[in-house]
Amino acid sequence: MSIVPSPSAPTRCTSRSTSCPPHLSSRSSCWKRLRPSSVRCNELSKSLLSVRLLVTGAAGAIGANVVVLAPERGWQVTGLARAADEGFVRGLGAAFLTHAERGWDAVVDTTSQQGWGLAVVRDGGAFVGVRPNLAPEAEHGITVHVLMLHSDGPQLRELLTRAESGLLPTRVHAVLPLAEAPDAHRAVAKGGTRGRYVLQPSF
Repeated sequence: MSIVPSPSAPTRCTSRSTSCPPHLSSRSSCWKRLRPSSVRCNELSKSLLSVRLLVTGAAGAIGANVVVLAPERGWQVTGLARAADEGFVRGLGAAFLTHAERGWDAVVDTTSQQGWGLAVVRDGGAFVGVRPNLAPEAEHGITVHVLMLHSDGPQLRELLTRAESGLLPTRVHAVLPLAEAPDAHRAVAKGGTRGRYVLQPSF
């Protein structure tokens, strides 16, 4: 799967997260960690001249991926997350904040409620959201990018290769038997987990 913008948004996007533990096989665990939402934001800079990028939810699955990929396109990345996640975010190579003010050239808001919206984007900047149903209306010359999904096998293979080599981090909260999938869903819905649950079938 791959993230692409809606027809009204001409720019693409990608993302990343923490390294793939050696005990996880590429056929099950790592593949599940490279979710559809973790695939295309490093191309955003192709349509922008500015370089200061703020990633909200930088400790999450999508946000951490963006933090790792964006510097490859010349972005100066700062991650916004909870204080408890500072070590993780800085470990990805980004600067770190727990609060941000207006003035960022571009913002990738990976939080589930898109709560930051355009509030911290400078006039004429760019905003990328991961929730099409919560996309803010463009204002102050800000370009709003709405990301959608489509199948992209080659892109997933590339990301998986990078994850297995340690170049693309994957953050795993816990590995559970497939039979415990309901427990994993309840834990995610409750919130507060860091990384994804990997469901491992028995063959």
